[in-house]
Amino acid sequence: MPSRTMPPLRFGAFEFDRGTGELRRSGFRVRLQPQAARVLTALVERPGCVISREGLRPALEGYLRGSVAYLDREGSEHRVPPERFALLHAALGESVEAIDWLSRAADQRSPALLTALVDPQLDAVRTDPRFVGLALRVGSKAAIAGGRPLLGL
Repeated sequence: MPSRTMPPLRFGAFEFDRGTGELRRSGFRVRLQPQAARVLTALVERPGCVISREGLRPALEGYLRGSVAYLDREGSEHRVPPERFALLHAALGESVEAIDWLSRAADQRSPALLTALVDPQLDAVRTDPRFVGLALRVGSKAAIAGGRPLLGL
């Protein structure tokens, strides 16, 4: 059976071959990491559409899990702030792990915790009672509202 090759997609000065993950600009090859090629494939396959974080999650999951593994290894030699792990787990949709790491950051009095608590990547865990308790414990009512003004609390 003959193989079906997809024609390259062209946009502006770029040409992208979905089959090989190769990107060219004005005929010259642009180096892409495999993960970036997967994300670009996910985006160009739905031109004109808005793609949510959830829609990109399958393309990003391998990269995110690799990042967690890298930080685990790096953490054995250097201090890695716990909020970095929390943000990665939140991006993977793992709210329990994300809140556990945020709690570790609070226990360690991490100076970057307050900034991390209002990061939009944590929107999915913001309504979890453990997150609300943690935010109140560290005195960040703004974290519950995602950095937006919060009235009545």
